[in-house]
Amino acid sequence: MEETTQDFNQIFEDYHARVLRYLTRLVGEDEAEDLAQVVFTRVSQNLDTFRGESKLSTWIFRIAANAAFDRMRQPSFRQMQRDLPLENPEGDAVEIPTANPGPASRHNHSNSRCIASSAKNATVGYSTICRRITAW
Repeated sequence: MEETTQDFNQIFEDYHARVLRYLTRLVGEDEAEDLAQVVFTRVSQNLDTFRGESKLSTWIFRIAANAAFDRMRQPSFRQMQRDLPLENPEGDAVEIPTANPGPASRHNHSNSRCIASSAKNATVGYSTICRRITAW
């Protein structure tokens, strides 16, 4: 038991920061820390069942991916993503271009560039939304 605890402590120390960065890219900063706790709880509970057929890092990151995908499937996560405003790099809200052509259409192109620029630096949820908006 003590050896497993020492092994887990070393694993946590070696992988926590990497797993946290990975989860942040998948679900955003607000959710990543909670999911990291879930991941390392699962690693701790299942460490004795790790068969060694793959690298330890592969196993840990698969647990992290599954935890993130489970969270993204939850209605509360999807609702939270829908409620988040789009922002440009300066933090100002971005107006979503309309599909109606007219005098304002020349501004749509500059808005699309602003949205596309924001998408490059955004989390997965934002990137998906921004790509769909610029495809209009």
